[in-house]
Amino acid sequence: MATADERLKEFYELRATEEPASDPEALLRFDKALAAADLRSGERVLDLGSKHGGLATRARNAGLDIEYTGLDLSEENVRAAATLSLDVRQADITKHLPVADAAYDCIFALELLEHLTSPLTLLEEMRRVLAADGRAVISVPSPYSWVEVFRELFHRHDPEGHLNAFTTPVMQNLVALAGFRVERTLGTSIRIPKTLRLISTNSILARSRLYVIRPADRVVFAGRELADMRS
Repeated sequence: MATADERLKEFYELRATEEPASDPEALLRFDKALAAADLRSGERVLDLGSKHGGLATRARNAGLDIEYTGLDLSEENVRAAATLSLDVRQADITKHLPVADAAYDCIFALELLEHLTSPLTLLEEMRRVLAADGRAVISVPSPYSWVEVFRELFHRHDPEGHLNAFTTPVMQNLVALAGFRVERTLGTSIRIPKTLRLISTNSILARSRLYVIRPADRVVFAGRELADMRS
């Protein structure tokens, strides 16, 4: 019998073949995430769940001079990235990341945590591979967006394969356990139903929420300061 990890890998290989040629929501999300990261020339950037490197392409088109590495589970996505001369490597990001400690200045995990059986495991790995003065940018679907409300009310399937949903207080708790703090909370966009029109917004009604997080000097979990057990 197949394991849960094997079933998920099969699902994402199928999803990789279904990627649209153009995704306006993803492009706007990339732009807002790059702006929130405030990248500097020469910085080392790790893109987790990178697919075929769409974020890197957007950064390249914006003239950002960064050292980009993407990690993705799908062989199809790795091959597609190679045709674009992008450094995307195949890796199971639910395991120990094949990356040295403190190796990156900025980490992106866009539309990823909601797909994982253990989001905290990845956040802890992100803390390990992020430089002490670095930051990470995370995006997750907002449970308050009309898309999620529509699926709930009308009993529609979630075709993206989401396993988790995150409010801001839950995200604050998760990143705190991993040794981070939320520095900024933003949003992506609202799409007008039955149209392709997107409205950029930072409200909780956005399709996704963006979080800029940094390594924390102290652990504040669920509003309480805890003793930091890390050496």
